[in-house]
Amino acid sequence: MLAVTPSGLSMREISDQFPASRQGVAKHLGVLESAGLIQIQSAGREKKCLLNPLPLREVMDWLNFFKSYWEDRLNELKAHGESD
Repeated sequence: MLAVTPSGLSMREISDQFPASRQGVAKHLGVLESAGLIQIQSAGREKKCLLNPLPLREVMDWLNFFKSYWEDRLNELKAHGESD
């Protein structure tokens, strides 16, 4: 939801999407904020949640390194098996 909404969503708009209580959703959003994955900003009487994609990009870069590494190793193993 937040990924396709650049202006952010209010906590109410987010909590309306889930069967959990607003307090439960707020607790989860707090964890995401602590992890640096979202920013919570006051907008008048509401609090808006905005996605911070930078930490996700860092994780994706890390995962892509290992994906390439293991693809290369498996291709070498396959080539070794075909040469026998």
